[in-house]
Amino acid sequence: MASTNNNNGVISSVVSTGPQMDVLCTNYTVFCPDFFNDTQNAVYVAYIIFRFILYSFILFLSYRIPKDFLKNFTLLIFVPLFFGEIARIGLEFVFYLKHFEVGVEGVSRMINAEIVFETMYNILSGFAYYAFLTESLVVYYGLFRAFLDPDGYEKCRVGTLFYGATILPLIIVLLMNLPWSGFLTDLEIYTKHSCKIALGIVMAFCYLFTVFRLSCRKQIRDTRIDDRSIIRRAKSRLIWFTIYMSFQNFINFPGFVESILYLMLYTINSLLKEVVLLKFFEDVSFLSSIADEFRGVGLTICTLLFVPVYREAIFFCRREPLILKSPILDLSDTRA
Repeated sequence: MASTNNNNGVISSVVSTGPQMDVLCTNYTVFCPDFFNDTQNAVYVAYIIFRFILYSFILFLSYRIPKDFLKNFTLLIFVPLFFGEIARIGLEFVFYLKHFEVGVEGVSRMINAEIVFETMYNILSGFAYYAFLTESLVVYYGLFRAFLDPDGYEKCRVGTLFYGATILPLIIVLLMNLPWSGFLTDLEIYTKHSCKIALGIVMAFCYLFTVFRLSCRKQIRDTRIDDRSIIRRAKSRLIWFTIYMSFQNFINFPGFVESILYLMLYTINSLLKEVVLLKFFEDVSFLSSIADEFRGVGLTICTLLFVPVYREAIFFCRREPLILKSPILDLSDTRA
């Protein structure tokens, strides 16, 4: 199983196996059943193929759904996840080829291919992660304006803000993947973890504020007559998105705690002597790695279950979801 974990370790070191690899497939030319006799390899290959199919299914449904704000939010996340998964399949394929007799030159080419595929995967998955954290705040803002002040919604220019906000994850990913050296290495570390903490704090505030306002506000605006879909069902849209974010916040929480602990251990060297804290950091890092591995699957499931336009596209087999029965968020800033 090829590894794509690119985290900087505080209490653990990265072990490189180098070009040396057990040659399991000496007696085979193309297909090597001995490779798949290893349960871990077989399960992992099946898992990444399954995830690729899930991402492809989301993109297929997006093609069937008309122009929609939540559709654009979903595509901004799943398009890089889709191409990142292609890079991950390529990385696993190179790992598979390493088990054949390929010679010194072949091993050198495979190492270069691994670097390319792993870099592509890290960049695309990193962009998808930070784009999700950033754009979900924009979605919350637009939904709240439609819910609390529908008459002034057109002034907030949600569409412009949505596309403008994509600059932030681009900058974060760029700073994380430039070949920094010397003291500039700190910039990469602080960018990766401080941005995650800052966005997590803002998201926690928006989430709790939403839950509070939804539980306190008695007026239901879903019956409001308006030619803008975002206004017609503002409250139900906000409720669905809050349910969606409940699961995503649960998945992202270990990574948020890991970043806090990492910066504490990185900046305060005396804490490295605290055995209890180090053990807690190990446990949190393990949970965070599991969350990273299954985040894409969780996003897919939540999208299919809690984003009404996608749910309707599945269960009712419609080419276009019914506008009047679906909490669709329109991207347009003016009336249709």
